[in-house]
Amino acid sequence: MKKFKLIFLFGLIATIAFSQESETVIKTDFGIRDFIVQKDSIIYIKKRNAYLKDIKTKTTKDYFIGGYGLKFLQDNKPNTIITVSNELVNNVSSVRFYDKKKDRFESVFYNDEGKIIDAVILPELNLFILSLISEKIIIVNYSKKPKFLKIAEISLNTFSRKMVYEEGALLYCTDKGKVYKYNINNYQNELIYDGNELITDFFIDGETIFLSTNSGILKKVNIETNKEEQTKISDNFINTFINSKENLVCGSWNGDIYIINKKDLKLKQKLSIHKRSVLKIETQDDSIFYSSSLDKTIKKWYLNQN
Repeated sequence: MKKFKLIFLFGLIATIAFSQESETVIKTDFGIRDFIVQKDSIIYIKKRNAYLKDIKTKTTKDYFIGGYGLKFLQDNKPNTIITVSNELVNNVSSVRFYDKKKDRFESVFYNDEGKIIDAVILPELNLFILSLISEKIIIVNYSKKPKFLKIAEISLNTFSRKMVYEEGALLYCTDKGKVYKYNINNYQNELIYDGNELITDFFIDGETIFLSTNSGILKKVNIETNKEEQTKISDNFINTFINSKENLVCGSWNGDIYIINKKDLKLKQKLSIHKRSVLKIETQDDSIFYSSSLDKTIKKWYLNQN
């Protein structure tokens, strides 16, 4: 039976999680869709360039990536920057492999089957996977780059805005509220969750799916028993979240960060970090967090989750 809780934004909030003031580490003239934190540096995408900023020296190096940058992919080569972009030409998108040592592109994959919505990489298999606005997902082998080989295609009747890869399977959600598990080895597609509204983000922890929707619902679903628990955020919704210790750290449409207990979905803290929609959250040691936003910043902030 479905268990439902309502989060009142001005209700009592437990003080288990504590936040210090946020610090703006990057401020630009454009929203930052993706970034990577590496020790004392931050790599981020802004429009048609990737930027590498050394936080200690405050120096910045930029790399032209072409198109409008959407996302970074990371393989096992520390000197390679892989960027996913939507080109200025209609229906054309790309994946670029940039060699920092050689200071040039090693190879580029051009896709003419539609703009990219999301992308994941499987370095151990030399594969990257693209979700497209043409309502399909394609799987590409890059082991012989600059030659690329499309090895599989998943036809959809809607968009897939989020994909993750875990233990030999591609997991992806759709705008029709479904979550699928696609076996990379035998190409079998399995429906593991069937909802009825657009899913903004999700991840799977063992037999449990955590997912958020555009109506402000955050759900916890057991795949084996189909037992559901859910909570609702009033006048807002979660568009990205990460798993952090016993909590979900959630970025919302209006820029607030919500710390929600994974066990009972109770709100522990609401943090006013950004002025506009949160695009991505990253963490270091589950205590130091970074988040980017449509307010054109990357901010650093802290949580004590004990």
